[in-house]
Amino acid sequence: MIERLTAVMHSWIKGMRATASPFFCLFGLLAAWPAWADAAPADAWIAQARAGHWAQERMWRVLLHFRGDEPQSLIDDPLFFLAPQGFHDPEAELEATLAGMATGGEPDEATVCRFPARSLWLRDKLGLPPEALPQVSCPTLDKGLANMEPRAATLVYPVGDMNSPGTMFGHTLLRIDGGFESPLLSYAISYAAQFDPDANSLAYIYKGIFGGYPGRYSVQPYFEKVKEYSNLDQRDIWEYRLTLSPEQVRRMVLHAFEIHRTTSDYYFLDENCSYNLLFLVEAARPDLHLTDRYNLWVTPGDTVADIRAAGLIQEVRYRPSQSSRLWFQAGQMSPEQVEWAADLAHGEATVEQLDEGGMEVAAQTTVLDAASELLRLDYGKHRLTQAAYLPRFLALLRARSALGSPSGDPEMPFPPRPDLGHPPSRMVAMVGGQGGDGFVEWRYRPAYHELLDPAPGYGDGSEIQFLPISVRYYPALKRARLQQLDLFRIDSPAPRSPFFSPISWRVRLGWSASDPLDPLAPVMARLAPGLGGTWRLGGQTLGYVMAQAELAASQHWGKGYRLGGGGVVGAVWHEGGWGMRGEVGTIAYGPGRAVWERRASLAASWSVDPDWALRGEGEVVERDGRQVATWMLGWAGYF
Repeated sequence: MIERLTAVMHSWIKGMRATASPFFCLFGLLAAWPAWADAAPADAWIAQARAGHWAQERMWRVLLHFRGDEPQSLIDDPLFFLAPQGFHDPEAELEATLAGMATGGEPDEATVCRFPARSLWLRDKLGLPPEALPQVSCPTLDKGLANMEPRAATLVYPVGDMNSPGTMFGHTLLRIDGGFESPLLSYAISYAAQFDPDANSLAYIYKGIFGGYPGRYSVQPYFEKVKEYSNLDQRDIWEYRLTLSPEQVRRMVLHAFEIHRTTSDYYFLDENCSYNLLFLVEAARPDLHLTDRYNLWVTPGDTVADIRAAGLIQEVRYRPSQSSRLWFQAGQMSPEQVEWAADLAHGEATVEQLDEGGMEVAAQTTVLDAASELLRLDYGKHRLTQAAYLPRFLALLRARSALGSPSGDPEMPFPPRPDLGHPPSRMVAMVGGQGGDGFVEWRYRPAYHELLDPAPGYGDGSEIQFLPISVRYYPALKRARLQQLDLFRIDSPAPRSPFFSPISWRVRLGWSASDPLDPLAPVMARLAPGLGGTWRLGGQTLGYVMAQAELAASQHWGKGYRLGGGGVVGAVWHEGGWGMRGEVGTIAYGPGRAVWERRASLAASWSVDPDWALRGEGEVVERDGRQVATWMLGWAGYF
């Protein structure tokens, strides 16, 4: 009986094994599904990307910051790449991104969280809905998008400040506009060098030119940037609303999240704040090819002008700085009112004294408004403590409130737009004579602006020139020589006023003819700094006085070098398309017997339009009892 029961059970188990085999196989496949599901889609996606040459498409190269056909990315931070060779291999980076998309990951660290713009573009190329990818959590990205509510974008251009080495050319950033009532509540995306604010001008220029500073992308509330640029740095701000759709702006923001933690070498002339932001604009509109247009240098003004030329500007707004408002207010006030405003702001007079002075109500409101503005500026610049600031400021507000009526001051005019000024590069062809010798002279300047150039769109009292070169040829002597080649030439005759006392300065570093009276004189290396003051003489005329020094070196001199010191007095005038500059100076050279050099020069320019100008120049130089006059007439083109 037991033997028979054992045989029946054995037969039943054998049958069950045969019947259950397919189910066991199916269960095994189901258990193994996640493993092959993770791998097979990535392999299929990579094969599809290779077949379609996606890695060579412009959008992908833009997202990796490849400029044009260059073989490597402009970002050298390894955090920006998933593939070890992604820095110079866009296809390897694309395949690593696809593999990361297929495998998911930890919150905020998954590929779709770290690189949302790449993932969105690749998902669209694959034709996949969001749920086709492994579901991951991206709380930082989600929070950032919720805070920004990206709907529109504005290019913001704080203009340059000549008395601050880090801001001479200006800056650009992007403001992301959402559903906020005030644009000040929006967020700004910027790229800036991480430099030492206490660095001297020469060190800043040298390290900036040769990539000595790291550059970093950042996202900050816009009101903080306005406070930084307009109130603290005293720089006017121009805002250009861009013609981008909400979908394009969202792509821009997604790419900003990809790069906001990365750093790259900052180069003052090309890979700077303005150029690198163009990749964000191209992430929204890859058809624009904005980044392909620059090779050697680019300024914030260049990028704004190119954005305008691309038809991206919808609306323009001007946001004057505190100093610009004070300059305008001072121009509408009498000298007595200006003095009252300065005394009230500096605590040298009280509102009670103003009230007792018998000044008309309209004049009092003007004085109190200016005094409040000046006091806030001084506090923002940390020129007085909060304990000194608050009582004085509240007293001004109470006095102003008691007057009730608005000041009635005229509205501040809209200045010339910086994007409509002359292009930064310039070439000049001139003919002239020196003594009895005629010559032709050719000049070239890559960037940026000279005091005699057309003024609209550029600030008063600002000259920055990089690598200006002039070569002169004397036909009768059959001799050509380098007249001048400067690494940089900066002139900052910043005007003083009752409210401000900036220091004017200049510096030139380069090579020039060692004897301005001798066409055959050898070339010398020269460093020439200067310091002084500038005053507005009326209208558009600036007058300046500077002490200057010079250190020069040449192998043709006995001691190999010379030192010099002296002074210069000059004036600059602009009106309409006309400009004029005159200068008189003297300098004594040593060591040994002093050699005195005196010179007087006058130059004029007439601008036909922002791209063309007629120039005339004259100079008389006296040196060691010798004197020679030089004249030149030529045509300047800007591009």
